[in-house]
Amino acid sequence: MKLSKTWNTKVQQLPSSVAITYSYLFEQHNEIGDCPIDGIEVLTDSSLAAGFYEIEPLFRKEYLKANEKQPYKVSYSLGCVTVMLEPIFPCVPAVKIRINPSKGGLSPKQLYEWCRFLVTDVQRIFVKKVDTKLDFFGLDPYECMNKIWWCSDFRKIDERYFEKGTLYLGSTHSKIRIRIYDKGKEQGISIVWTRIETTRSYDKTEQMTLITFLNSVTELKLFEDVILVNAETKDINDILRQYNVQAINNGKYSMIATLKQLDVRKRNRVIRILNELGFVKSLLSQYKDAILKWRKQDNEFFL
Repeated sequence: MKLSKTWNTKVQQLPSSVAITYSYLFEQHNEIGDCPIDGIEVLTDSSLAAGFYEIEPLFRKEYLKANEKQPYKVSYSLGCVTVMLEPIFPCVPAVKIRINPSKGGLSPKQLYEWCRFLVTDVQRIFVKKVDTKLDFFGLDPYECMNKIWWCSDFRKIDERYFEKGTLYLGSTHSKIRIRIYDKGKEQGISIVWTRIETTRSYDKTEQMTLITFLNSVTELKLFEDVILVNAETKDINDILRQYNVQAINNGKYSMIATLKQLDVRKRNRVIRILNELGFVKSLLSQYKDAILKWRKQDNEFFL
């Protein structure tokens, strides 16, 4: 699948001496886009390592307009790796690093090695945010929005971008937020391609070290309670009849609107019945398969 600027393009532009010396960082171990982790954001008070300064000229430097939401003044970018420095608040960690393994075709070990290369103490790197994604080819975005159900403590549905093919579940302040959108349209290609993304943010009391994250990534339920319901309206109404409600067909997020008519206990029972009838597809299960495939590339315990 053709994506916008790939890691390969950046690697081909590297001086041969750098590409050889740091080949363990730049080699592509995955197909571009295969990794279900679409970005990981980590924070650290550890100082930058000598390796970063050695290849700093290769990074694109940018001065940022720092504010409360984005408190760093300087950004260094190289392909799927971004390093942000010079926070404007004393309470903010000195360094923020964002890496996109999916964009770079990186393995778990490469993700770890990049962080160890960039800072002096990998033990002091903490995970702030993780973006994960699943792609569905041949599934229309609007059809997906009508079939999806997510019942993990969300209260807000943002439909402002619905007409453009995007739906958000949860607010920007939610610990977990889901985005469903037309990836084919975003990439400017004529293909039916829906992407479902989750963003999981961790506050200070929840943050784990990068090492803990990598060792336990297959156990993290980042798509928990996210399901697609492939049932006809008649089948859903047969189940709902006992609760004196009917399926809602609003052309936007019908499954969510339908099940929000019920309390948690009734919703869970309806989903259980739908699952028993074979109408439910668990995205958590699909995510686990993808993350296991990615994690098993290295099959090692990080220390």
